[in-house]
Amino acid sequence: MLAATKEQKQNLLIWSILSMVALLAIIFVSAFVYKKTKKQLLDVDTTPGADLGFDLDNLKAMLDSGKITEQEYKILRDKMIK
Repeated sequence: MLAATKEQKQNLLIWSILSMVALLAIIFVSAFVYKKTKKQLLDVDTTPGADLGFDLDNLKAMLDSGKITEQEYKILRDKMIK
């Protein structure tokens, strides 16, 4: 019972190799996904006011053109600075 036949040894070798290949594939795919995700997270614009969709120059231009009031300008400016 302990002695394995030649065919059993070959099957064991084949399954061992297939398992190692599958494990390596999982490792490489995981590393690739990790690298892409990390890059996307680090590329996020963290400057103040970036989430508002405009900068202080745009805000000033909107005020000068009359699109926003002085009060709105001050509120939005304060949000951008924080």
